[in-house]
Amino acid sequence: MSSLTNIKDAAITLFSQKGYEATTLNEIATKVGIKKPSLYVYFSSKQELFLTIFEELLEEYKMRMEQIIEEVDSAIEEEKLFILFEKYVVAFADEPIKSLFWNRVFLFPPLDLKEEILGKISEVESTFIEKESTLIKDLIVQNIIRDISDESALIAFRSLREGLLMTYLINPHLERNKIKEIWKTYWHGLKKGE
Repeated sequence: MSSLTNIKDAAITLFSQKGYEATTLNEIATKVGIKKPSLYVYFSSKQELFLTIFEELLEEYKMRMEQIIEEVDSAIEEEKLFILFEKYVVAFADEPIKSLFWNRVFLFPPLDLKEEILGKISEVESTFIEKESTLIKDLIVQNIIRDISDESALIAFRSLREGLLMTYLINPHLERNKIKEIWKTYWHGLKKGE
C-alpha cells in the first residue's frame, strides 16, 4: 500500500473516531508511522486532506447508489423499494469506518467547511431522493401501496433505513435476516390491503 493510501486510511479512521477538529496532523502521521512534515508532500493542510477524503467518499457513495438503482430498475415493482432498502443498509453496514465518517460529517461538520460540504452532499443526494420519491409515487399509482403522501412515505422509508443502519453499526453481529423481518413490518403497513 502506498504512503498516500496509508495517510488517507489513517485520516478516515481518526476523523471518524474523533471528528475533524479533534484530529491533528501529528496523530495522523503517528498512525501512519511517518513524521508530520512528510504529510505535506501530499497535502498542504488538514483541511485539504479532509476535503480530499470527503470528495472521494462522496464519489464512492454516488457510484454505489447508482449501482443499487440499476438493480432496482430491473426488479419487479413490489421488490424495488425493498432492494433499495436492503442494499443500502448492507453496503454501509459493511463499511463501519466510512459510515461513522458520514455520521460525523452530517452531525458535526467542520464549521469552516459546513456550507460547502452540506451543499455538495445535497447536490448528490437530490438525485437519489428524486428516484426514491418517483418509485413511491409509481407504487401508489399502481395501487400497490396505500394512497398516502409520497413525502411522508419517503421520510418514513429513509428514517427506517437510517435507523436500521445505525442498529447494525452499533451491533455488527446482528443477523442480516433482520433486514427482511423489519422490512416485512414496514411493508405490511405500507401495502394496500386486499
